[in-house]
Amino acid sequence: YTAMLQVCEDFIIPSILGMFFNAPMIIYLIFFKDISIIGLTIANVIGNFLRVAVQLPVLYKHGYRFKLFIDLKDERIKKILILIIPVIIGSGANSLNMVVDMKVASSLGDGAVSALDFAQKIIVFANTAITTSIVSVMYPLMANKLNEGDIKGFTNYLTKSISIIALLLVPISIGFILLNKDIISAFYERGNFNEAAVKITASAFLGYSLVLPFTGVRDILNSSLFSMQKTKVTTINGIIGVVVNIILSITLSKIFGVFGVAIASTIASMVTSNLLFISTRKFGGHFDVVPMIIKLLKISLSAMVMLLVLKILNIMINLNNAILTILFNGVVGGVVYFISCKIFKIEELDEVINMMKNRVYK
Repeated sequence: YTAMLQVCEDFIIPSILGMFFNAPMIIYLIFFKDISIIGLTIANVIGNFLRVAVQLPVLYKHGYRFKLFIDLKDERIKKILILIIPVIIGSGANSLNMVVDMKVASSLGDGAVSALDFAQKIIVFANTAITTSIVSVMYPLMANKLNEGDIKGFTNYLTKSISIIALLLVPISIGFILLNKDIISAFYERGNFNEAAVKITASAFLGYSLVLPFTGVRDILNSSLFSMQKTKVTTINGIIGVVVNIILSITLSKIFGVFGVAIASTIASMVTSNLLFISTRKFGGHFDVVPMIIKLLKISLSAMVMLLVLKILNIMINLNNAILTILFNGVVGGVVYFISCKIFKIEELDEVINMMKNRVYK
């Protein structure tokens, strides 16, 4: 249902489905005294039901009608089944990277697996909050352009998506690298999560921090190949990424420990992103990448200016409080990055600001 609404370029309900999913669990936690696993499970099921049900009225407005009928000879069903098998394998390959990380980390001593898990949670949160939002909007637009035979429109959306993802995720990635210990401390340091746990988790978090822009680009390139119905290509590239991750995780973990496992995953994502980009250019037409590369260099330079300013200010002003340090760096870094992007004339910045304004207005 969510995919159907996105294809209809209706993004409002899909963007707030999390509210309907979480509401029953929040209500259960607040109003019921005897909290149990069974109660939370029931609330979870109700939340998932609501996530489906709230989309039906909007779908009906777009002409959707449900009928108890299926034609197994329908060529479109056969086509979907053929296309979806590689997608399932490819999705499994991406998930396998995390399993590999945990398996290798289990041989590194106490706390290594937990450190990777806690570090991954923050990375996944940041990636999902930004990348998923962009991909869910851009994928149906790219697919519609291809269906119309508008290759130029497709490539424009693709390069625009990559630039916007880099614009948002590169400074966050730099911020994560700069404040890795403060972020882990603010998120987790309490109870049994002591200074030693912060140290090992921060090491894993540092290794994962560089992965953000590449996972974002990987997801948008996967979507571009999905829209071209080149699902086998995404699967092959995903499997190559897993193989690279396995080799590097085993090798680097012996040298750098938990940090080595995390950085191996980052390098594997870089390799996968580059392979997907080559495949997208091959099947989507050899479009001019020079303007996009110039934008990416400007974005990286703006982020470096932000990093330099924050590094100097952090030396001059020692706040000795993780939360205050994050807030200070977030506000000042955001201002510096915004000014730098304006100076380098990165037009995607205005588009992102307008996008956010429209989202808030809606």
